[in-house]
Amino acid sequence: MLVKWGNWGGRVGGNQIDYFKTKHRVIIADNRGQGKSELKTDSLTYDQIAKDWDGLVNYLKLDSLSIIGWSDGGIVALKMGISNKSKIKKIVAMGANLRPDSTAVHSWAIKNVVHEIKMIDLKIKEKLQNWNLQNNSWTIEGNQPIKIYQNNSRSINNGWRR
Repeated sequence: MLVKWGNWGGRVGGNQIDYFKTKHRVIIADNRGQGKSELKTDSLTYDQIAKDWDGLVNYLKLDSLSIIGWSDGGIVALKMGISNKSKIKKIVAMGANLRPDSTAVHSWAIKNVVHEIKMIDLKIKEKLQNWNLQNNSWTIEGNQPIKIYQNNSRSINNGWRR
């Protein structure tokens, strides 16, 4: 069984389906509110989605199954394993966690990522500013008037190039 991630809608996963269908029966379905499936609820939780998949397993009368889940699909696969309502032989969960919040990550890692994002933003701003200054200082001929702009909004130098 391939449990999809996000709003897969059957458009993604073709390579995985082609690979696994040579040796296994492959089952995929849309989660509630995705693809051609209706939501029929005001809110949706991973537990509800896991119950839906367990219901599909019962409906199809599967005696056992292996599950591959990416991201949201991995979370659902783990929830199904914990509930023990379906006989699951194997679970492969990628990019999944049991608590999709900051408790799944050490606080130092969150601080480090926030710091790195700030540093990257500064570097991008520096590069853009330098590129704008260099790009706007080029002229076709040496005596052409030029304007040098900062942040593409204000003129900081309006003169003649010598």
